[in-house]
Amino acid sequence: MAGEKLKKLLYRIRSLDDRLARARFNLVEIYPESRSVRVTMICDNTVSDELRAMMLDVLNRELPASFKKIALDVKKIRSDEELVRREIFNYLKENCKSVAHSVTREDIIVNMPKTAEKGDLSDERATAPTVISFSVACDKDMAGQFESHATLREIEGYLARTFCDDFRGELITRDVEIDFSVLKEKPVQIDYVNYRSIKVDEVVKLDDLIGTDRAIYIDDVSGVMDSVYLCGEILSVRERQTSAGKPYYLIEFSDKTGKIVGTYFNKKATEAKVRALAEGDGIIIQGSLDMFRDRLSLTIKKINYCRFPKDFVPERKPSKLAPIEYSYIFPERLAEYTQREMFAAEAPPPAPMLGKTFVVFDVETTGTEPLTDTVTEIGAVKIVDGRITEKFGSLINPGVKISEKITSLTGIDNAMVADKPRFSQVTGDIYKFFEGAILVAHNIDFDYKFLRRLSGESGYYYYNVGMDTLQFAREVMPTLPNHKLKTVAEKFGIEFNAHRATDDAYATAKMFIKLVEKSGRLPDERL
Repeated sequence: MAGEKLKKLLYRIRSLDDRLARARFNLVEIYPESRSVRVTMICDNTVSDELRAMMLDVLNRELPASFKKIALDVKKIRSDEELVRREIFNYLKENCKSVAHSVTREDIIVNMPKTAEKGDLSDERATAPTVISFSVACDKDMAGQFESHATLREIEGYLARTFCDDFRGELITRDVEIDFSVLKEKPVQIDYVNYRSIKVDEVVKLDDLIGTDRAIYIDDVSGVMDSVYLCGEILSVRERQTSAGKPYYLIEFSDKTGKIVGTYFNKKATEAKVRALAEGDGIIIQGSLDMFRDRLSLTIKKINYCRFPKDFVPERKPSKLAPIEYSYIFPERLAEYTQREMFAAEAPPPAPMLGKTFVVFDVETTGTEPLTDTVTEIGAVKIVDGRITEKFGSLINPGVKISEKITSLTGIDNAMVADKPRFSQVTGDIYKFFEGAILVAHNIDFDYKFLRRLSGESGYYYYNVGMDTLQFAREVMPTLPNHKLKTVAEKFGIEFNAHRATDDAYATAKMFIKLVEKSGRLPDERL
């Protein structure tokens, strides 16, 4: 009967406005002690505050009067091929570890209906649920485990709760044949899917004991996760209020592998303790990672004090070896001379750069969120002993539609990348070109996060030292009005086509050499 009531309630909500025609319940949480309920819904259109108020009014009228307080969260999410594939892969890793090791991202095929493709970024979507089919390929000897655990049906249900579409899955089995002659010629490369973990000490109850003293690395957070344990030292605690006046806290913390901000909704029993949290305090949390306004968002459900290990050194994931040969992107020898330089004596390279190899790189992306957006172009330039020697770059098919905003900024549109390789196809080439070099970029934290996350999905892990020309320019040329790449480059007379990856990388490389010449030193290293 409860299911029928929810169906009727959903019908009334959908009837409010055409924009809600494909809305769904994602989660209903009931708190008997406070006689309150929190309803989370998903919708493939933006829901205005006015429309949300109308939805909340329906809930207040239709739900039992015994509930004193009803809260409503509405998340916007739309299906696309890459996002659905990522959700299936992450679901297998989190919930089906016995079979996950036999499935790679390439083994998951998602078939988006033509109607869904055309309506991807439009508000004029069909009101009927779209049925999206997918297939998962696995080794023949693992098929029984898939079937005995009804894994495909579980994935279908999970996807239906996560997106505004219906899903149908198919299992494809394959025979595994080992070519021993190949094994003799090339080293075996293993893909690692286990999360690295940190053990904390002296866990003390603040909210509700979590029952564990281990948490995964923040650096390993890669997508939507129903339950995740994280730890670290607090960087900041900020108190905020919802539109309804309910207090909540934004808690930023770091575990030395990365930093993250989590949202903690106030509880009367813990209000004073949470407000007393301060910078440097150690915490361990249990929460969930969901998409909110096209970004990955952490909600903290439980939080406790702990002592973060002072001597903690992050464990490195063993990376695949660089391929022997390039497959998709090939470096090009580079030597540029202006007319003036052709008749002038060549200046010696800056002394601090001698004996070192640098790769200056830049990525163009579909957005600004390294955990969820992806790359549309990569460009890199190699500097050996202070001389620019090679360039390397390619457009990348991101697997998602490029927005008009991004096209207007970078000049890269969907037609330009339609026949280009995916990032997973060129990861090995990039790793080979970058191998052994000091990596340099303008605001390197941004570019390096994309590189690490997308390369890590294919088993390539970067531990190269990095240098940031943005911070370096601020130190060397503090009087400039700003330190954007264009501003600093123009100061040195460097002209380039901004917001194209190879051009940006080349301009940054020339600017980097000039900054080293001017300062007589290299910038500080960072990991």
